[in-house]
Amino acid sequence: MTTVIFSHGQESGPWGTKINAMAEMVRELGCTADSIDYKGIADPSERVSKLTQALENIQNSLKINEETGDKRGISSCLMNIGGIYETQGNSIKALEYFQNSFAILEELGDKQGISNVLIRIGNAYILQDNYPEAFAYFQNALLIKEELGDKYG
Repeated sequence: MTTVIFSHGQESGPWGTKINAMAEMVRELGCTADSIDYKGIADPSERVSKLTQALENIQNSLKINEETGDKRGISSCLMNIGGIYETQGNSIKALEYFQNSFAILEELGDKQGISNVLIRIGNAYILQDNYPEAFAYFQNALLIKEELGDKYG
């Protein structure tokens, strides 16, 4: 089973309103959800260690999904790996994983997944201060979400 791991900022909690809503959608797709809890971890090296462990777990999950040919699982793992790189501020590596996830979602025709990864790509462009590119991805995601009647995304 694929696990989607959410990451959040230091000030927000691991199971805030947005993460709970996204986790519910993930569960409806038959996946499990987890959120990295930074509560009580002030030391940056401990936070990095926690992210590194999460990355190793997702990479192991990616291998299993590749072995079983689970494209949806592969895409989910790629998006999660990209999210960890995004959290670490490595927007170039994040974009690489998000774009690979996008290609699979496009092949599957998964419009909800496509809209979600477009938002992640937009966020990665914000890290690069490339606001016009980010805006274009956000606009495309919005069009898909409107088409799907998604009022929460």
